Amino acid sequence: MTTHTKPQKPLPKKPPIKDGFYCVGVIFDAHGTSGDVKIKPFTENQLILNEFKNPVDENGKEFKIKNVRTGSRRGVVANLKGITNRNMAEELLGTYLYLANETLVATKEGEFNYTDLIGMLVELETGENFGKVKDVFDNGAHDVLTITHVDGEEVLVPFVDEYVIEINEKAKKIIINEDACQFVGL
Repeated sequence: MTTHTKPQKPLPKKPPIKDGFYCVGVIFDAHGTSGDVKIKPFTENQLILNEFKNPVDENGKEFKIKNVRTGSRRGVVANLKGITNRNMAEELLGTYLYLANETLVATKEGEFNYTDLIGMLVELETGENFGKVKDVFDNGAHDVLTITHVDGEEVLVPFVDEYVIEINEKAKKIIINEDACQFVGL
């Protein structure tokens, strides 16, 4: 039996920003010979694409998802309309999938859509201005805040309890502890 293995394209460290859209995952591999793809979801609900069947890529090309199922250690397996063989699926490697912000479901208390955090001010627990959230992404281990620091530098701060003290939705502000300053200048 012949196996078809195509080297995977290296993925950027974070998904490209698409204004008005939220990145829900990336196609990282083909699955089988019938055109299924493996998707690494960037959402807590790994099967969210079953609810929203028409994600778009970075350029606005729409994909029609027939179904999404578990079956991959690192993500989900999806069947896309019009993708009928492994070669077609491999052409999609590295494709980021986006949903329009207005299609996202409301979150529970204490949960946030990434889009809710973008634009929030970031302060140190001392009250000193640290910067503004430019983006949020999942690096595989945890979520990461991309912050435009007050000096203009882009700073990546892990979005974990160790560094994030409070998120004040009403004030549109995130309070971080001073340990996060270690990421400035890296």
